[in-house]
Amino acid sequence: MESIRWSEADIQSYIVYKLREWQEVEPGVFEFEAGMEGIKLTIHAAKKAKALGMGNGFTDLKFYLPGGRMCLIELKAKRGVLTDSQKERHPKLAMLGFKIHVVKAKTPVDGLNQVIGLMHSYLT
Repeated sequence: MESIRWSEADIQSYIVYKLREWQEVEPGVFEFEAGMEGIKLTIHAAKKAKALGMGNGFTDLKFYLPGGRMCLIELKAKRGVLTDSQKERHPKLAMLGFKIHVVKAKTPVDGLNQVIGLMHSYLT
């Protein structure tokens, strides 16, 4: 499975699917949302998204946790690198006190295991 070049979208889709399963088994442990930055928009849709306040460089996964805590995760495929907008946005979020975790995954299962490990560190 590691010989396949998994895309970031494939990895994120798998992780989101599994997180939803987790929420069904243990409701109320966390809420999350996933970014839409990986979706190619038409020029019209991109202008509308910008007008609505959507921007580039935000993390792929945002977890809302008990006690008002938040876990921010940027997903990358094994060879993925941060985009210029992420290199600009992440330090701004860090200045506000948020830690951004970058998960570099070889496979969807590897990515899920890393995300679950981070989640457990916040939940314990």
